[in-house]
Amino acid sequence: MSKVVSTMVATALLSACASPPSQAPMAVDTKKVLILAPQGVSADKDTVGFNTLVKNVTQAFSPALSEQLTAKGYRSVNVLDQQPGLDAGEKMARHAVRNAATRVAIVTVETESVGSDAQIQLRAQFIEGDLIPSSAAPTGIRVRATVEKSYLLRGSQSGDTKLSMPDLAKDFVGFLEASGRL
Repeated sequence: MSKVVSTMVATALLSACASPPSQAPMAVDTKKVLILAPQGVSADKDTVGFNTLVKNVTQAFSPALSEQLTAKGYRSVNVLDQQPGLDAGEKMARHAVRNAATRVAIVTVETESVGSDAQIQLRAQFIEGDLIPSSAAPTGIRVRATVEKSYLLRGSQSGDTKLSMPDLAKDFVGFLEASGRL
């Protein structure tokens, strides 16, 4: 009888000490690219229509980028998230997990001073990462590599770009290929 009790106690201890079963990793489509336009300011701070400009520019670039990615065998998900409160990294993590994407293109509109030229630029970042596992579902994305490129849209002295959004998207995908990201 004591052997039966000893066996039961040993089994219980081994069960208690054993690591919990690991979750199977979330299925990730390595050919999926999340295109995220995360910029936005609260409506009461947007006195000059910046959110509208950002939306119009990024949503003109995103379909052109998607078309270029499709031509290279990739699929894309376009997300416009102009809700204030979360920074771009938090938005990237949330949408990467939601879409099971480990490749993310973040598209923003920024102002930059280049000498005496005040410029509006389109900034495109390409991020490769791994989803961060947890017991229930991934909680975010761990960045492995990032490359970026900016494009002049308009300058106070240099004027407007002569390139179209499809031209910029084609150049960006060429840049990604040359840097070994696609």
